[in-house]
Amino acid sequence: MEDEDVLRAAEELRPQLPELVGDAAPELDRELAALLERGRSGDPVKVPVLRLLSQHDATREWMRRALEDAPTSHRAFQPQPGRARLPGVRYACPRCGKEWYRFSVLDQVPSCPDDEVPYEPVTR
Repeated sequence: MEDEDVLRAAEELRPQLPELVGDAAPELDRELAALLERGRSGDPVKVPVLRLLSQHDATREWMRRALEDAPTSHRAFQPQPGRARLPGVRYACPRCGKEWYRFSVLDQVPSCPDDEVPYEPVTR
């Protein structure tokens, strides 16, 4: 994973912070913006960005998925057709509220491990 991949994914993540981390979004966005600015100046910030975003389960999972699918300059092939990327559709357990994010139309929506009921899409 290249520094550019991490910075690109972090930029894509910023607009989704309120949905992913709620009230923690403003502070997290300020810290992330400062790191991204340092990165644009040439400072190595990959590790601090990943460390910051790993503090929340939702942002850690979002980044993991984004970086897993990130195109990199050293790859000589294209992703398989049919793999659609979603911005992260939020699902929740109707009983306990535990959240899960779907990043691809190919991802099966699981059941909540605690309540054993299928996650349902969250609409606002």
